[in-house]
Amino acid sequence: MKKLKYVLWLVLVGFFALLVYQNLDYFSAKNSLQINLGIYQRATPELNNGVIIAGFVGIAVFIMLIYYFSSRYSVYKANKTIKELRKATDDRTSAIDGLKAELESLRQGSFPAKERVEEREESENKAAAVDAQAAQPPQA
Repeated sequence: MKKLKYVLWLVLVGFFALLVYQNLDYFSAKNSLQINLGIYQRATPELNNGVIIAGFVGIAVFIMLIYYFSSRYSVYKANKTIKELRKATDDRTSAIDGLKAELESLRQGSFPAKERVEEREESENKAAAVDAQAAQPPQA
C-alpha cells in the first residue's frame, strides 16, 4: 500500500510538472494586480503569473491549516472531557459496588467495619469533587 501511495504521488507531481512545462509561456508572463475602491487605489509591481498563483495557493493552504488545527483542538477538548466523565463514572461505579456490599452485609445482620464506612465516605467525597469540577463551564 505504501508503494502504491508513493507511485500515485509521483504520478500527481509528474502531471503537475507537465502542466507547468507545457504552459511555461503563461506562467512566465508578467502581470500586475490592481485594486480600485474609488477613494483608494493600489497596484502591485509586475510579477510572473506563476508567482501570483503560488502566492494564492500558499494563502489557501494557510487558511486550510488554520481550520484543520482549530477542529483538532475541538476534538482534543472533547476527548479530555470524555476522559474526565469516564473517570467520574468509574468512581461512582466503585462507590455503588461498595454500597451494595455494605447493604448485603446489613441484610445478613453484620455491621460494616469502621474502615469500610470511612472508605465509603472518602469515595463519596471524591465523587462530589468530580461533580463540582464537571459542573464548572469549560475554560476557553
